Amino acid sequence: SYNFPYEKVAESFKDVDLTRPAVMFAKYIAPESNDIDNFVKSTQDAVASALGCNDNKIHKINAERIGYCDRLEQGKILVYIRNLTEEEINENKLIK
Repeated sequence: SYNFPYEKVAESFKDVDLTRPAVMFAKYIAPESNDIDNFVKSTQDAVASALGCNDNKIHKINAERIGYCDRLEQGKILVYIRNLTEEEINENKLIK
């Protein structure tokens, strides 16, 4: 069964303020038959849950497949989250 490492996520991103807009980068190693687009929302939800917040502050997501594995259990998800800069917020008109 799949066990998301909630405690590792919480420790890794304790400096991210999810009361402010953020960007999430996700890289996946998954079986060729799996569409990574289907993993993105699940990853976003799990990361937000691990950080004890609503995922609506993750305004941008960059996701890509970086490799393949034979079985889903062998897959990996690499995640990086940071707050958007004021310049990025203004460029994207995320806050009026």
